[in-house]
Amino acid sequence: MKNNNEIILSIIIPAYNVENTIERTMKSVINNLTSCIEVILVNDGSVDNTRQMVEKYSNEINNLYIINQNNQGSSSARNKGMSIAKGEFLYFLDAGDLIENDIFKKALEILKKDIEIDVLTFNSQTIYEDEVDFKLKDTRHVDGLNGKFSRDSYLNQNFWNLTPVWIYIIKASLLKNNKINFVEGILAEDNLFYANLMTKLSFIYVLPETLHSYIIEKNSITTIKTKEQNKKFVEAFVYTQKYIEQILKEKDKESDILYKFINYRLLVAKTAQIIYQENQGLLSQLIMAFRNKVLFNRYFLGYLKQKFKKINNLK
Repeated sequence: MKNNNEIILSIIIPAYNVENTIERTMKSVINNLTSCIEVILVNDGSVDNTRQMVEKYSNEINNLYIINQNNQGSSSARNKGMSIAKGEFLYFLDAGDLIENDIFKKALEILKKDIEIDVLTFNSQTIYEDEVDFKLKDTRHVDGLNGKFSRDSYLNQNFWNLTPVWIYIIKASLLKNNKINFVEGILAEDNLFYANLMTKLSFIYVLPETLHSYIIEKNSITTIKTKEQNKKFVEAFVYTQKYIEQILKEKDKESDILYKFINYRLLVAKTAQIIYQENQGLLSQLIMAFRNKVLFNRYFLGYLKQKFKKINNLK
């Protein structure tokens, strides 16, 4: 049963073999639904019981659309969801993650009052799953900011590594008008999406609350560190590097905060290639640097250059 009320927000959920986790996600979504919200779940070729488990929610959620496609990856699934979404705003949620009650009520009250706001963002906590319980490890902060900011003001006041797509509620027209989507066939696709998003938005609103929980499964793509997986990450960041280099060609003001931001994202892509090629263990040090706002200063770059000769082309 579908509701004919005007749709303000579309929640897009890519799902692949998530029979053990999709239920908790769907329950947290149901707790947040109103008649102006639709849920688009793209079953990306699951071979377990994901499809059957989702279909049982058809009678509970009026505006639930289930799309079944052959396995093409999360980028393809998200793009498919975008292509049919009716909402004025879009939110991308990963299957297995959780959202807090009233997240959309709070967000939509703000977004409907101010048409200038392109993006609304909030905090997310990261939780690692073990055999007994979930253990909270850290929180992705938006640096204590609160309220509406111009893009440049926002970039001037926070560190530049807030890449996860699930901490943003985005105006659909911003993505459509600027032809922003998810690059298909690569890992870590949020990195490019984030760079494009920050390049194009004008105003962003920060809710300084933790409204999302990113749950990492023991055997997820995030925790698997095989040589083959590392190779795929290297390929993804090579692609990202080339793409961002093209963006930089269009920017000629080195003093401009946007130019510095894009150049920083280029540096991240280059450094990530070295990390995944040579030493996965260095990734934790890199993350610590990000979280302490060490934006690749001379000391950290010097350390990397000393550790890996290949990084000498970094500036």
